[in-house]
Amino acid sequence: MSKVYPELLEKKLIVPHVELSVTSEAIMIEPEYVPLISYPYEWPFAMIKEAALNTLSINRIALSHNMMLKDASAYNMQYYGGALKLIDTTSFINHADGMPWLAYPQFLTNFVSPLLLIKYVDSALGVISQMFLDGIPITLTAQLLPWQKRFSPGVIKHLYSQAIASRFDADKYKKIPRMSNIVLFALLDDLYEFVDSLKYKERSKGWMDYADKGMGSYIGTSLASKRKIVDNLLSERSKGWGTILDLGANTGEYSRVAANKGYDVIAVDSDHDCMNRLYGAKSVLPLIIDLCNPSPAIGWANTERRSFWDRSGRIDTIMALALIHHLCVKHNVPLGMVAEFLARHCEKLIIEWVPPWDKQAMRLLGEKNIPEYSHGCFLQEFGRRFRILKEYPIEASVRVIYKMEVR
Repeated sequence: MSKVYPELLEKKLIVPHVELSVTSEAIMIEPEYVPLISYPYEWPFAMIKEAALNTLSINRIALSHNMMLKDASAYNMQYYGGALKLIDTTSFINHADGMPWLAYPQFLTNFVSPLLLIKYVDSALGVISQMFLDGIPITLTAQLLPWQKRFSPGVIKHLYSQAIASRFDADKYKKIPRMSNIVLFALLDDLYEFVDSLKYKERSKGWMDYADKGMGSYIGTSLASKRKIVDNLLSERSKGWGTILDLGANTGEYSRVAANKGYDVIAVDSDHDCMNRLYGAKSVLPLIIDLCNPSPAIGWANTERRSFWDRSGRIDTIMALALIHHLCVKHNVPLGMVAEFLARHCEKLIIEWVPPWDKQAMRLLGEKNIPEYSHGCFLQEFGRRFRILKEYPIEASVRVIYKMEVR
């Protein structure tokens, strides 16, 4: 490991650690703190793909030093310092001549299965990983893929060969086949080329082109005004504004603004393609989270994998721009519940009030009658839990942006 770790560190493929103690029998290490642990079923396609490629790169480097990864769990890869890195330093074992990569099937279930299902079937299928803690079974993936996509060389070579092999009685085939280093390197290279060749085509054009096509409530003047207001607010580098959670981030225009000003940003949206396009932006972690149905606590005793809000803890600052009408009007969440929830999860708040006569709010309202969704009720409910520091009317718009802090 002494030679593997420096190379992985140099290539930004592993989370750094310090050695606390070294004995002839063991080394105790302490890795650097990762602020937010995210889960594969919250990742967009581009993020899963990078995690897969980095896992293969890590294993190839390890193999060049006579070591290898004993597992290939996607949970071992986490976003830290602008990239997906390995957090489980104990995943490495010594590699003996002829030893195959025993984690190959796990790599397929954790990475290849979700990538194929998102690419060829539907982006919503990435969430299936939540049902299978050790990855989506390759036999299930094989059944779900469209017929015309089942016969590509990579799919046949990696997915179907393993799906067929898994049908045999394991007790009759206990002998593990030997695999020379030449063949093992060739396997890793072929897997890397196969995963790298997978390209995702965006589907949800409506939300991604929402502002550009004039589908929103802004005209040129109001959009410029909103951008200026948010830019000025994010320029206030006062204490307690370090990490920003952008709720309903869409394609992340304001997440990018915050990141460019030095903030660490977590951007969440229920639209896969919006988050997929955002991934790769500097200092922005985009996650697919439905605010009305966020990732729950799952696994053993519901403690093995924590809920999103339990993991995120209390955020320095939440941005909720053009969001409140979706929560209150579309999803029927009372204003008081929204205010209470936000106050529980942040210290400071940047929120955009969207009145019921706003064009988009009216579209969501339809035939609904929600008398409590009013500006007076908004100020009352949020005023109970937040100190309203300042309001910023958006020019040529009925919307208002508020800066608040928890009481």
